[in-house]
Amino acid sequence: MLSKPSPALGVVHSILQLDPTRFERALEIEGAKALEQFLVSPEAQARIAAFGVDRFGEAPFAPRTRP
Repeated sequence: MLSKPSPALGVVHSILQLDPTRFERALEIEGAKALEQFLVSPEAQARIAAFGVDRFGEAPFAPRTRP
């Protein structure tokens, strides 16, 4: 185990969609949507879950399901 389990040690990483009308510069909307779809895909979630297992014996990150 890397540390003692504690809710205080939890770090949540999120991806947020920006409203392009709120920015003066054009946003890369299609690229952002593609990145979001990749990050929430089963393939990427499996890679996140497997990351570090070979080095640490357990995954330092746990993917979360979408609400």
